[in-house]
Order: sequence, then structure tokens, then C-alpha cells
Amino acid sequence: MFILSPGADPQTEVQKLVESHGPGSGKFKFLALGQGMGDQAKEFIESGAIRGWWVMLQNCHLLTSWLSTLEATIEGL
Repeated sequence: MFILSPGADPQTEVQKLVESHGPGSGKFKFLALGQGMGDQAKEFIESGAIRGWWVMLQNCHLLTSWLSTLEATIEGL
């Protein structure tokens, strides 16, 4: 989890980390959250757990009402 100041975007650095030490860029999925993106984020997480993807969710502060669903999804894995 990254807690960032406004304007910061670690996505490029995380992607480089995945490519150099992780499973490769084909297994790195990222999604910027916003209204209506909860179902897709849940799908990324569940698929990622099965397929071994790294999943990065950005802008979680924009979808705080969905965070309890995120918690339940992760606990259910």
C-alpha cells in the first residue's frame, strides 16, 4: 500500500519492479478507481489471485464506499 502526496504516481516504478523482479509485465494489472469501477477491480483481484498477477489499484480515495467490499474480497481469497 502506498500513501501518497497529491500528484505522486508510483505506477511506473512499480511496473519496473514487476518487470525486473516479479512475474513480468504481462502479469501486472492496474486500475484507477472511480465511480462504477468496483466490479472491475474485484474481478482483477480475484483473477490475479488465481493467475498470479500483481494488481495495483489507484485512487482508492475516490471509491471509499467500496473499500469494505475490497476488504471482504481479499479476506475471501
